[in-house]
Amino acid sequence: MKINYSPPKVPDEDNYSLRPACIVPQTKAEGLDQLAFVWDDSYQLGIPVLDEQHRTIASNLNSLSYLIRVGRSESIIEATLNTLDQCMRIHFSTEEEILEAAAFPGLKEHRAAHQAFSRQIQDRLASGSGTTTADGILRFLIDWWPRHITSEDRAFVAHLTQGKESWE
Repeated sequence: MKINYSPPKVPDEDNYSLRPACIVPQTKAEGLDQLAFVWDDSYQLGIPVLDEQHRTIASNLNSLSYLIRVGRSESIIEATLNTLDQCMRIHFSTEEEILEAAAFPGLKEHRAAHQAFSRQIQDRLASGSGTTTADGILRFLIDWWPRHITSEDRAFVAHLTQGKESWE
């Protein structure tokens, strides 16, 4: 099956060229030495696709933090939030498919945690706009994301590694 996909584009602004929404500034070195979320091996689950998605989300959190910190435009911040939202939706879907294929007994609760998270993000988006909303979402994510990985996600690892052949 051939899938035609073009990544979303962000507007050309200052020193940004027109490129995918996972943007990396070409100039403005302010804040380059600060990460909002520092990835370390304690977040590794040992399930390659999920670990890679977790790292991608961490990277997008850091991009969002940087863009807020250096005062980028709302359109750039919104594009980055949209990218982060899509990464998380893909991740939740992937994770739930793996858990379902492995007949994980806690799937219903895990799916409910994902749905509660999504509702909280949507409520935050609906309650405001602009950088203030993005900053609030970023703070929420930086608190929620590592706890979710190290508690709720970690809870299914033993089950998945026992039945590896059913989800690979």
